Amino acid sequence: MSYYRVRAGNSSGIGSYSAVRSSMIINPPTALDATRIFPHSFVANWSTVPNATSYRLDVSSNPNFTSFV
Repeated sequence: MSYYRVRAGNSSGIGSYSAVRSSMIINPPTALDATRIFPHSFVANWSTVPNATSYRLDVSSNPNFTSFV
């Protein structure tokens, strides 16, 4: 099961998230170990997903993703 939410943006900023919905249309990728780890950068790796046309990566210093970097 995959969950998704969406929000819109324009030149004034980004709006609020929509309600969370679920879907079985596309499975999530599997996060793999990072490589080329340096003090201020790393290479994120993940498995490919059939029929995916893009990926979005969230990076946080908190495992609950309450803030992003």
